[in-house]
Amino acid sequence: MLALASGCSLVDTAGLAGRSEPPPDASTTAPDSSTFDDGAAEASPGDARLDVSPGPPTFDGPVVLARDSPGPRGLDVDGNRVYWANEDTGQIRSVLKTGSPDAGSTLFILAPGATDLVADTTRVNWIDRALTGGYEHALMDAKKDGTDRRYHFDNQVSTRMTIAGPYVYTSSGKNNGSHIFRFSSVDAVDLISLGGLNPKALASDALTVYYEHGGAVHTIPEPDGGGPFANAEAIDIKVDDDYVYWISSSGALQRLGKQTRGQPPQDLATGLVSPVRLALDSDSVYVTMWGTATGHGRVIRVPKAGGSSVDLAKDLSEPWGVAVDNTGVYVANHGDGAIVVIPRK
Repeated sequence: MLALASGCSLVDTAGLAGRSEPPPDASTTAPDSSTFDDGAAEASPGDARLDVSPGPPTFDGPVVLARDSPGPRGLDVDGNRVYWANEDTGQIRSVLKTGSPDAGSTLFILAPGATDLVADTTRVNWIDRALTGGYEHALMDAKKDGTDRRYHFDNQVSTRMTIAGPYVYTSSGKNNGSHIFRFSSVDAVDLISLGGLNPKALASDALTVYYEHGGAVHTIPEPDGGGPFANAEAIDIKVDDDYVYWISSSGALQRLGKQTRGQPPQDLATGLVSPVRLALDSDSVYVTMWGTATGHGRVIRVPKAGGSSVDLAKDLSEPWGVAVDNTGVYVANHGDGAIVVIPRK
């Protein structure tokens, strides 16, 4: 889905001179399309996440889908499968939502240093922290059958990414400062050049980009003479039709209406211990937290409108990536490598 502007390069794997790949064998060969033919039409990720039953959701206890995945971080789902990035093993892996740890997961593609990951309707997109083809932290993508891997070099160090509509956004930076890039099927645009460190968090609704920089949440576009959207050192941001949600380094989950920039945000939860990522459905916010030590991680659900939080899972090993749809909440445990689902009842 990605195209490049001047100064960028989009290179098929086969065209990278000097890149060393392990020889194909049963454990490393990208699966063919039949591997992912699950006998059902694949739903749009956006449709799956918004198609939830009315009323407060209820959940069963967590179920392990896979446990052969050291160091997973970014995670996303589509209609049939869960995808995640294995930073430690340099792989993108996948499992059916109906999978089991005995069956194991499927190697989707080799991706040294993969961190953030987002799936759209046809491809899986990720950030690779490894030095690949002369560039580090490159944005990459591949078809969902594991073929047609592409490197999307922006000559920067990409750290966070998000997808909204036809666009992929990345926060990137190197010696010449930090940037927000927008990639589409026809062009790549440097939306803004910033000083200082890379933004810690990034989200978009395809009309506005929300990002953290310098201890505050900003927007693109930003009104003339206007200050930041919110004064908060956000470490993850998500948006719905009306609100912007974030978790902060201070341990707060907050939201602010899109039309009320600069006003005090609403506290949805405070005192969160080492929050990492959040996800949204129609009426709730889901947060992964590492807790005070390995093995003390939690996943909580907080009503969007405010109210008491509910523990969905406890005693997890460094839960990181989280995604939610009409079947459950999916979590990547960075500590023990388990991919778990917390099913809806």
